Amino acid sequence: MKWILFYMIDYIYIIEFKLIHFVNNPINQHTTYITSMEVCTEELSFEYDHAGREVSSSLELFLASGKLGINKSYSLQNRNYDEFGRISHQDLFNNKDQIVTTYRIDGKLNSTFGNIFSQVFYYDEAKPTPYGDQYFNGRISSISTRQCDNSYRIYHQYDYAGRLSSAMMYNYEGNKYLRFKEEFGYDKMGNITSLYRTTPKGDVNVLSLSYNGNQIVSTEDYSESRWPDEYDFMFCRWSKETNAYLYDENGNESRNIARDMLHARYNNLNLPDSICFSGGNTLQMSYLADGRRVRTTSKTYRTALTIPLDDVQILSDPSSVHEEIQDGNLLFRDGYLSELRIPGGYISLRNDTTKRSHIQPYYYITDYLGSVRATCDGETGSVLQSMEYLPSGAIFRRTGYNVQNRRFCGKEELAMHGFDMYDSDARLQYTRIPRFSTMDPLLEKYYHLSPYAYCANDFTHLIDPDGRKIVVGSFWGRVAAFFGADNFESQVQNQTEQLKEMDEDVKNMIEDMENSELEVKIVPTNNRKETSQNATEKNYPNAEIKQGSTIYYDVNSKSNHLGPRSPIIGLAHELGHADDYINGRGVNWNKKGTAKEKKEARQQAETNAIKIENKVRKALNEPLRPLDYFK
Repeated sequence: MKWILFYMIDYIYIIEFKLIHFVNNPINQHTTYITSMEVCTEELSFEYDHAGREVSSSLELFLASGKLGINKSYSLQNRNYDEFGRISHQDLFNNKDQIVTTYRIDGKLNSTFGNIFSQVFYYDEAKPTPYGDQYFNGRISSISTRQCDNSYRIYHQYDYAGRLSSAMMYNYEGNKYLRFKEEFGYDKMGNITSLYRTTPKGDVNVLSLSYNGNQIVSTEDYSESRWPDEYDFMFCRWSKETNAYLYDENGNESRNIARDMLHARYNNLNLPDSICFSGGNTLQMSYLADGRRVRTTSKTYRTALTIPLDDVQILSDPSSVHEEIQDGNLLFRDGYLSELRIPGGYISLRNDTTKRSHIQPYYYITDYLGSVRATCDGETGSVLQSMEYLPSGAIFRRTGYNVQNRRFCGKEELAMHGFDMYDSDARLQYTRIPRFSTMDPLLEKYYHLSPYAYCANDFTHLIDPDGRKIVVGSFWGRVAAFFGADNFESQVQNQTEQLKEMDEDVKNMIEDMENSELEVKIVPTNNRKETSQNATEKNYPNAEIKQGSTIYYDVNSKSNHLGPRSPIIGLAHELGHADDYINGRGVNWNKKGTAKEKKEARQQAETNAIKIENKVRKALNEPLRPLDYFK
């Protein structure tokens, strides 16, 4: 199958041609971007093995500007898989680096080895120290890291709620303390009340935070008089003034004097669109309807303005304006075509100083969380940027920091005017404190947790959700599926995509679940004690309120009490129940009443599930199931 798309965004005319594999994987994607000054053509090619797993990808790029025409080709990635379908070997960008990945017998990540960056993970087998313990619940007890010329091992400790409480750095063998340390204190809601970081040169953070409910009202850092100059980039600015931190009616941070942010205005998605800093400097951001940031405009006054400004503001003082526009994979800076984002890196298309067109590739080396550890020259393989992180995401060692701005978990840092925030799509996150500046859009699902907390304060184990509301299996299972494993998570994801292709109504139902704020979990049946059969359990006793649910599913079950049937039919049936719960159509069939009334209620509870099941049976040419469930 193939399709061609023509569209125009701002001053860019885009022609896109895509050739699709029969299982909906792209084989070839050809995109041409036409501006008033340049023509850029990008052609991505992909190859797959017999199981539909990507084994290689390549890029051919053509850039024409005036009389200049440049054409270059690159191999982006090559992958090998082990006998369980997991990635075991990767060649990065024209084979400049190789990453070898190994796994434990229980499927957890064991190690990643590369020429520039390597890590080894320890769980229950880690040797206990005064600052680290063994953990038998899947938590990472320590990680040994080699990056460029540095090597070390970080031991973790967690509190009773599974929150990271401390991390201490030793040498690679784990027998010598290197004097890097961070500690966290929390209140009952998971708000960070104290943050302590020390380096071999002394304390860099001794931060105390006070709250009104879950919102910060004041901060104070007792390390200000003694933080070492060479680690000044780790220092957290603070303010204990009255009204130094303010929030709007939706719980969005509208003032943060510690970061010179005097006022922030938010749009209907609770994303900041206008921010005013001290001196009159401003930051304006524009978004698409789905929350993707597409335009960022920074204005800097050469002479600081008096704050507060007059009621009548004619801001004609000398200033400089810097604008970035992202259209798809293209990045424009100040009206010029600047970068092309590619899988695993980016291509520089213009020297931002001389404004001359060129093609210069760069690729990333990332860790298991997706954090960019190194940015390398795609032509020579040399390391241009290196960043090393503490477990909370704070960078403690760096070189070439301004080469590019992708950091922790691959997020873009917005550093203009000292803003210093990570763009997490749905929210903005502080770079030095693991905390968000706005509330969780799904906070009603986590009553026990502060709506501003980052990843339930388990930074070594969890990363930001990707916005999906159907959560399949376990965290480590999803990580393995991402790396190509043929496990429960990957099989359910594949079956879900197959269901979408079988029937339009089923497709709409699943997509509504994915876009809902309510969560549908799909887990193996062996997670359920009562029975090994497929089942769907609602989150709350009252079935008639809108709510999420948990589906217990046997991905290999080829029969039920009626006889043989394809496993995917069972998944469709349970998704039908989940659809009832998420739309408030559940039935309290176990309520008091006569036997006849109970039977009728149970029959009603099965009706939608059987209708959904029959749509899939029809697509598979299997016999339809009678709507009368109890006959």
